[in-house]
Amino acid sequence: MLKIGFHCCAQLGKLPLQCRHLLAVGSTLSTAIRHSSSGGSGGSNDPGLFGMPRLQTHADFPRWAQDAKDRCNELVQQILAAPADASVVRLVDDISDQMCQVYDSAECCRNVHPDPQWQQAASQACQVLGNYLAEINHHEGLYNKLVAVQDLYTRSRAAADNEAAPDKQLQQQLLSHQQLSAFCPETVVVAAKYLQDFEKFGIHLQDKQQRQKVAQLLALNQHYPARFNAVMADPAALGTASVPAQLLPGSWGLATSLTGQVRVPLDSGSVHYLLSHTDSAEARKQVYLAAATSPEANLSLLTGMLGCRHKLARLLGYTSYAHFKASDSTLAGSPGAAESFLVDLADQCRAHADKELALLTHMKRQHTGDSGAVFQPWDQDYYTRQLATQACGPAAAAVAAFPYLQLGSVLAGLSELLDRLMGLQLQQQPLSAKEAWAQGLVKLAVVCCEHGPLGTLYLDLVARPGKVPSSGILYPVRCGRELPGGMYQQPILCLVGNVAAAHGIGSATATQLLLSWKEFKTLLHEMGHAVHSMVSRTKYQHVWGTRCAQDIVEVPSHLWEHFASDSRCLALLARHKSSREPLPAQLAQQLACRTSATPALELQQQALMSLVDLVYHGHLPPSSAHESSSVWLSLAHQHSSLPPPQTTSPQARFSHLTIYGASYYSYLYARCLSEAIWDTHLLQDPLNPHTGQLIKELLLKPGGSLEPLDLLTSVLGGPVQRDKVLQARHGGWCPKTDHLVKRMIGSTAQDTLHKGL
Repeated sequence: MLKIGFHCCAQLGKLPLQCRHLLAVGSTLSTAIRHSSSGGSGGSNDPGLFGMPRLQTHADFPRWAQDAKDRCNELVQQILAAPADASVVRLVDDISDQMCQVYDSAECCRNVHPDPQWQQAASQACQVLGNYLAEINHHEGLYNKLVAVQDLYTRSRAAADNEAAPDKQLQQQLLSHQQLSAFCPETVVVAAKYLQDFEKFGIHLQDKQQRQKVAQLLALNQHYPARFNAVMADPAALGTASVPAQLLPGSWGLATSLTGQVRVPLDSGSVHYLLSHTDSAEARKQVYLAAATSPEANLSLLTGMLGCRHKLARLLGYTSYAHFKASDSTLAGSPGAAESFLVDLADQCRAHADKELALLTHMKRQHTGDSGAVFQPWDQDYYTRQLATQACGPAAAAVAAFPYLQLGSVLAGLSELLDRLMGLQLQQQPLSAKEAWAQGLVKLAVVCCEHGPLGTLYLDLVARPGKVPSSGILYPVRCGRELPGGMYQQPILCLVGNVAAAHGIGSATATQLLLSWKEFKTLLHEMGHAVHSMVSRTKYQHVWGTRCAQDIVEVPSHLWEHFASDSRCLALLARHKSSREPLPAQLAQQLACRTSATPALELQQQALMSLVDLVYHGHLPPSSAHESSSVWLSLAHQHSSLPPPQTTSPQARFSHLTIYGASYYSYLYARCLSEAIWDTHLLQDPLNPHTGQLIKELLLKPGGSLEPLDLLTSVLGGPVQRDKVLQARHGGWCPKTDHLVKRMIGSTAQDTLHKGL
């Protein structure tokens, strides 16, 4: 997520963990996905790209960017001339919305449009607005006006709450009753967030040299992540491992050199495949160690990035970069709260992870005939795959499931599920010629049975050359917010992925794509984000939908994943494309088992990586490659059942550090919280409309307009119920781990299926 003073959403896949992967659609579109003959969401009979009337041709992008700049300049002058009241907050949000509409649609376009002219025009628009955003973020007049608004509101609120009436002279210096009443709770929250966003750029610092230094460090904090990830995409930088051909499966022999060696590329996909499928322990060891010490260039980049972030945080008045990130209206509130949570989780995983490791070790000893064989890190992928096959059935189960996971059928079932649960429907709509940017697109209107259309969701899922290389990104093209006159700006989202038209169906249309079980679960995850955005109804776009605290933004998406593990939901979601029979329970069990045969080891690894992230961004960040390796190895020996070898540097491939610096723990926070909400509200009846309305109104609708603790207190049913799920620590809050550990214990290779099945 691009988040600057006025943050344009750009890509939501940057959460992680915020949003990854995707869906696909089938030949049978049941009545649950109703076709609509209405036009695009832009209010034009001939909508342009993404349904936006402004985008009829590629040349419209630069013009729209310039028009947005001109309009924003007018809004700046209005703000400077306005009284210090709630109208200023609205005008600032108008500036943000003007820029985000152009920037977000351009960011999506340049990543998905196959036409180079459109890509270039969109990039030009991003460049124009990127430069302008830098000016806005350092505009002292705007900042001072927001300071005055907050100060005047605070004094006026205090005076209004005081029973003693202020004298007339003081009263004249305060907001009138009418002006004060315009500060609804959301306005107060948004005003504070905009002020905080400005201060992230050092605008509040008195020393000019300090402000210049902050600007330099912010630029470096963009440079280092970009370089780190560019290295990860460069085959030459990643390198190769030279392995004797006789140690590798026959298919690798095609790449044999004259010396009898195979040069194995060290990209993550090739490494994982070889480690999972190669019987030779020596071959696995060679490739593992080569990959675990590359790319070397990233070690110095990581050191530079961590040092840059630490200096930035210190200049802005924080103890560390982790404290800086935690201050951004997070549930954790402090790095200490997140760290104590991760240590608890790792401790609770340990016994179960040790059991899984013992099982894998037993398998290795049986397989090798060596009763004293020691299990090594390069053995994990191979024997985990063997465990999944033995405990969960052959890989043929994945092929047998394809007819039950055709995208059209899945979307029809999802529409029916949402209709029962929340009164929402997915209605497929036709695309006009100018609205589409490629073949194989699907346009869905998200409709509320009570209030009508909520917004538009485009699905661009079919793989094609030149497309953004991601398994799934959700682009907000236009955010939602209140408009004058009681209208609402309907959001536009674009879900982008790369599902191959394979699995024996040839050149399929988008609605005929067949999903793997993993893609099916990712579809549900991404639709959790999409529904969150569509249902959200906020006054300001700055806090709309997924624009909430990073350590709770993944809660709805993880909650949606639970639909894949409940038989009552699967009966709607996974039905045969022809017979409409539900996915057989045994087949569902095999698929779920193969997805995670060693859940405790996987959870333990996530906790370890999250701890590494926090320590790296703590008050003493590592100042060399040796130090960053030592930190990782020290934490691994404390919290992992299978630490890496001493000579390795896994941090060189930990790209999440660049995006989620000091907040990678958010993924595990969200998993714990989604488990608790599922167990509290949906476990007994996941299709209960009363429960669905509660989730819709209390979890999804507020977006980021409520502080995380207030939102969760409401969703969980008050302070008493909340305290069964959350605990106060180190000046903040963290989830209790029992719900997640309970799910993990019930998800072993021997017992993967939810009790609903």
